[in-house]
Amino acid sequence: MTLEEMNTTKRFVADLVRTYNENYTQFQLATYNETQVRVDFVNRFFRLLGWDVDNERGLPQHLREVTHEATVVVEENGVHRSKKPDYSFKVGTEVLFFLETKKPAVNITVDAAPAFQLRRYGWSGNLKISVLTNFSDMYIYDCSIRPREGDDIGVAMIAHYHFDEYVEKFEEIYKMLSKESVLEGEFERQFS
Repeated sequence: MTLEEMNTTKRFVADLVRTYNENYTQFQLATYNETQVRVDFVNRFFRLLGWDVDNERGLPQHLREVTHEATVVVEENGVHRSKKPDYSFKVGTEVLFFLETKKPAVNITVDAAPAFQLRRYGWSGNLKISVLTNFSDMYIYDCSIRPREGDDIGVAMIAHYHFDEYVEKFEEIYKMLSKESVLEGEFERQFS
């Protein structure tokens, strides 16, 4: 991405952040659900990272870059169960990371259950990293570390961003999570 393209993209990120900030109280209500935050903010944010979130290219199911409600098999109390991470991101047929979304009313900076859920998905999928967000906050976790019930939210955390940092830290986020980073080998260098 050229400097000019990055600056243009950051302006779109700033628009998202401004909209979220201006309506923050409304988004914190329990009635503002997970699907709404995905449609209003998360999908748009990951489009800005270069991902074809809505399969606009019309790729067949097995080659889609982003699969909504992906499937992963996890062990739960000694039994293998199919679970549904909100998104899987891939290039070709290789899954790179899962993204789990919670509604903004779920405080993922305090509640450790969403982090455990995401890390278990990533561990079970044999992924290097996975991402947790409610748009207010975004966490990137190392999924090579086995999750344990009762783990603190800081266990295996690679990065944490608050929404008011998304513009300032966008290049850093882009370097970790963008499709371009994957295609240029930066993702593999960072998380190998």
